[in-house]
Amino acid sequence: MRNFFDRSLRIGLSRQGLTVLHIKRGRRSATTSLSDHRFEECLLKSPEQLSGHICKILAAEQYRRLATTVILSNDLARFWMVTPPANATRLLDCKAAADLRFQALYGEPSTTWKIAADWQIVQPFLASAIPQTLLATLQHACLACRLPLVEIAPQFVAAWNRSHSLIRKNAWFGVVDCDLITFAALHQGRLHAVRSIPLAEQAITDPAYLHDHIAREVLRLQIPMPTEMQFYGKKRENWCIPTADQLIYSWLDEGKTATRVAQTPGLALASTGLAGT
Repeated sequence: MRNFFDRSLRIGLSRQGLTVLHIKRGRRSATTSLSDHRFEECLLKSPEQLSGHICKILAAEQYRRLATTVILSNDLARFWMVTPPANATRLLDCKAAADLRFQALYGEPSTTWKIAADWQIVQPFLASAIPQTLLATLQHACLACRLPLVEIAPQFVAAWNRSHSLIRKNAWFGVVDCDLITFAALHQGRLHAVRSIPLAEQAITDPAYLHDHIAREVLRLQIPMPTEMQFYGKKRENWCIPTADQLIYSWLDEGKTATRVAQTPGLALASTGLAGT
């Protein structure tokens, strides 16, 4: 009997485009791109068009019943840290704290967002949110195509789950895509804060730009300066130049994917969290 996970699909969705990968595991493992193209951002605002777009790509009978994972670009999600109440005893207490923190940060209730988190009662935890309309659109598309939906996750969460055990002592973690850097500030081995900054031209060409931003976050958070930034995503050669205080930049996924340099942003997004990446 064929294993349910011998073959699977991974969908990478961003404001710029959609990528679909077909994953085959086993002795003849292979990853094949079924679709990788850009579209207008307005397509994301039309659930019917987006669902139809996905179904058109995956209409073939051979892809039905394949386990499907969707990876969203980080700018489609929201991230924040939640401190559970001192008297928290139940999951509902943590969910209420996450809702209140969301409203305090973004100035709106979380009713139109789907919140997921690494729920903890005794220590701060990371929460993320995805728009309910986008979630429903993806669920509808997978149901229409008879695809079992295993997971929908932002890229940062997928990369963190894959790589956090590899983060060295006194290091911070970051995910780099085309337009954004989402990084995790760690303190005493625990996730302390999550921040996102636009990947402006200056950030790409001037290593001091990112260093200065990290230094400001250190002052704001009142935690020690990291000795290393460990990234997941596209490597930026200019960042490899040592800084005055020897802050090191390294890539956790460097050399693990032979085609990493040749990958398009969509392929890199869709493959986030895969074994070997």
